[in-house]
Amino acid sequence: MDDIIQRIKTSPKAEGQQRIYIHGEKEFEATEERMLKGIPLQAKVVADLEAIAKEIGIRYDL
Repeated sequence: MDDIIQRIKTSPKAEGQQRIYIHGEKEFEATEERMLKGIPLQAKVVADLEAIAKEIGIRYDL
């Protein structure tokens, strides 16, 4: 299996691409990054969470 993965990753890349991903690799990397940095939230979601917290009287500190 390692040989197959190595062959895939060293294959010619599509124009404009810098690397080739194998199944699950992007998800694994995203999980690792989110474990370190947290889950990114859109500004609208943050504003909604702040409004809900204020409405029900709890502290908001994300």
